[in-house]
This record gives sequence, structure tokens and C-alpha cells, in this order.
Amino acid sequence: MRWEVLVEDDIITSLNRDSSAYAESLGLRLRKHLTRDESEAMIIGHRYLDFKSVGDVKKFARRHLVSKYNPFETITPQIADKIDEFMIIRNLLAHYSGHGWRAYRRMMAQKYSYRRVPEPGAFLIKADPETQEYRWSSYLVNFLRCSERMRKAIL
Repeated sequence: MRWEVLVEDDIITSLNRDSSAYAESLGLRLRKHLTRDESEAMIIGHRYLDFKSVGDVKKFARRHLVSKYNPFETITPQIADKIDEFMIIRNLLAHYSGHGWRAYRRMMAQKYSYRRVPEPGAFLIKADPETQEYRWSSYLVNFLRCSERMRKAIL
């Protein structure tokens, strides 16, 4: 999914601009300005980036990126919540696993007070009561807002 690609690319770009927070958090001595290839090798070589939520991304970024080059701090709690919801739906649709269904049912019960959980497609084509937009459109708008805020932060 493009969200994961964007997150990975922004982490690499931020590290490329200033590696001092990353070096400090791992107890390394690094040049401040690494090449893009070095930055990518350090991030991908460190561990596979598998974030469970926007909160995980923000926690990683706070620990490993210089605040001046941390675009993830611009993500509001409302946007983060919508991205996290969408990722639950996406994971269900991608895997149709028991874990995916449990996470989806839990989200439907907790966030939307559903007792009878709708299929993901039926849920996505309904109008959001707050915005009167299709829910899929609401998720897309939140991704676009997030992307815009992050882009402005690192320019």
C-alpha cells in the first residue's frame, strides 16, 4: 500500500537530512548528512518497518528523527484515527484472516456502535453521518490532508 511506502520514504528522507537523533538513539557515531542509500540501508537493515498504527510511526519518528525533519508530528489525532481505521479495513480485505475480522468487529462495535457488523464494502459505501460523504471518500480525504500537512512540514 502506498501509505507504507510514503512512511518509509519520509523516514529515509528525514534521516538523510539529519541523522543525529538516530545516531544518538542507537548510540552510534554517524555523519550528520548521510547519503540516501546509506539512510535506506540503516532503516531497512535495522528492521522491517511494520507499524501497527500511526501512533507507532509517530513514536518511532520521535525517537529516531530530528524534530525539524519529522513530518509525522503534523498528523492530527483525528487524521491518525481515520488512517488507523482504514488500515484495519485494508488488512481485513487483504488477508480475510480471523485476526482481521476480530479487529474489524472490535472497531465497528467501539467506534460505530454496531451490533451487527456490516461487510466492509457496505460500510465503505454508506454516508458518514458527520460529513454526509461516502465513508471511503472520508478516508481518502484524510489521507490527502495527512499527505499535504507532511509535505508542507518537510519543504
